[in-house]
Amino acid sequence: MTTCEPAPVAKGGGAEGSTSTSMAMAMAKAKDGKHSKRFLYGLISGSIASGVLQPLDVVRTRMQSGQMCTGTWNTVMEIGKERGWRGFWSGTTPSIVRVGMGVGLYFVVLEHLQDLFAKQQPNTRNQQLTGTQTLLIGGAARASVAMLLCPVTVVKTRMEQTGPGVVGEGNMFRALGSIAKMEGVSGLFRGLGPTVVANAPFSALYYLFYTRTKDYLECKWGKGAAANFVSGLSAAAVATTITQPADILRTRLQLYRSTPADITGILDKRTPSGMLTIMLREEGPGVFTRGLLPRVLKRSLQTAVVWTIYEALSYTT
Repeated sequence: MTTCEPAPVAKGGGAEGSTSTSMAMAMAKAKDGKHSKRFLYGLISGSIASGVLQPLDVVRTRMQSGQMCTGTWNTVMEIGKERGWRGFWSGTTPSIVRVGMGVGLYFVVLEHLQDLFAKQQPNTRNQQLTGTQTLLIGGAARASVAMLLCPVTVVKTRMEQTGPGVVGEGNMFRALGSIAKMEGVSGLFRGLGPTVVANAPFSALYYLFYTRTKDYLECKWGKGAAANFVSGLSAAAVATTITQPADILRTRLQLYRSTPADITGILDKRTPSGMLTIMLREEGPGVFTRGLLPRVLKRSLQTAVVWTIYEALSYTT
């Protein structure tokens, strides 16, 4: 395969200097436009997938909360009996905000980090990133977005619970204010550690599996939606299963509503170590399998849909 080398950039004063400056300005504008498109494509794809698949998140959160341990189908029936079909879309607004904005920002950060790696390795710009580089880029991009949107994640999780303890049902901004007032600003970032631990490794592993699987399938099937979708589906299923324990811990921490005055005894349920110890002591290791099926289904379908729509939009522009 012939590798196209970049054309030399003119240097010096006069017309050549002017040409060089114009090219630099054009490249900067093109780069800004590229990042804007990445954010828009991510926002569109993330919002669509999140809204359609929200019922799976509601079931997952309910099962992980520990309120019921009777299996996926029984959980579905209980939610339907308690709140009707509308109950399956509890927390949709913060979910769309978190996933839509999160995916948009993720793709922007991802592209930016890829550019940084390309600058560090100018002689290998047309070669595939190494496995380690792919892991680092995917993980760093997701970790930064997860930290930024943690308050929205807390509200989303509590609205999805659909049982006692729901805060600001139906109004995301009211819920944010209520949590900050009752629990302090730290309440908005409850479970931040497990959130990052669940999301960063997921995206790191996902991006690695996705890119490798996609390259393989495109050699077999050619480029297209089928290769993108199957790659996304399989990569997400593996990454979701591996990060399940951290996600359960995140859910429990973010659903636990308390103030410092409520804490008694040695173990503090507001901390990851305290909550983890209590979970293992009271429920055993099996607690980490709760909500796995709806989480795998939701994550796999959502990520596959997001990347398929994102790639399709990218190819058409």
